[in-house]
Amino acid sequence: GLPSGSFDVVTFNFILHELPLAASLAAFREAHRLLAPGGIVAVLDIDPRRLLELPPLRRWAFQVTEPWCKDGEYYSLNFKKALEEVGFDSVKTTSNDPVNAVVVARKSK
Repeated sequence: GLPSGSFDVVTFNFILHELPLAASLAAFREAHRLLAPGGIVAVLDIDPRRLLELPPLRRWAFQVTEPWCKDGEYYSLNFKKALEEVGFDSVKTTSNDPVNAVVVARKSK
């Protein structure tokens, strides 16, 4: 595998909603391992909390095409909490359209 602490930035671009929850959490742990102290992780993906706010028909249309949303598993992913639990800090979330979010965090120095 890649050496620990060998990257300054790790990005996740519209991938987490395609993964089971356990795989998403493992990916965050791996990003933390790969980042050098002070490194940045950036996530651009569908915001699970905002999906729940969609009108029922629009939410259904999304759920039937996304395997980890059909049974609600993706809705339990809290980006901030998950990133903090693996050791990231300074977690900032910004909404960039009606359902997507950008989340940026830093690996402690």
